[in-house]
Amino acid sequence: MNKETDPLLKKKIIAQYNFLRVEVEYQKTQFDNAVKAFDKHFNPKIEDNEAKAGPVSLPKIEKDDKKLAQKVHPDKSTGNDKKFQDLREAVNNHDVGKILEIASEFDVDISDESGIDMNVMYVNGIQKLEAQLQQWMTTAAWQWYHADGEARERIERGILELYQ
Repeated sequence: MNKETDPLLKKKIIAQYNFLRVEVEYQKTQFDNAVKAFDKHFNPKIEDNEAKAGPVSLPKIEKDDKKLAQKVHPDKSTGNDKKFQDLREAVNNHDVGKILEIASEFDVDISDESGIDMNVMYVNGIQKLEAQLQQWMTTAAWQWYHADGEARERIERGILELYQ
């Protein structure tokens, strides 16, 4: 984070990021439950949509993480296949804490002194986590699962009309 950044603002950003990581973990279980209930209700022949979804594509490692990725890459003498996969997963999951942990293990300085703006890393992570939550909450499965009474019936009618 920039040295000019207020220390309380730094704490706030990190706390917001950590809260959203927990919130995404919780909402992921809620989303999985919604999808399963939705599939069971609307198509009893579908047992598990996740098996049909295919692998999740991993994003490219951000520019700031390339130095770390190069050290961890299994093709390098310092590399480690498991750690490289862990790093890709951490980047995919916007897990700044895990990225920092792996960086520490490989003596890569990802901090204020290294020129990497940690504030930007956390803010980008927050934006990505919020986007993931928004994506889940706009699905028909999520809305149907969390709706009550008339709203749930209206969603159900709309879905059934699509498949008639």
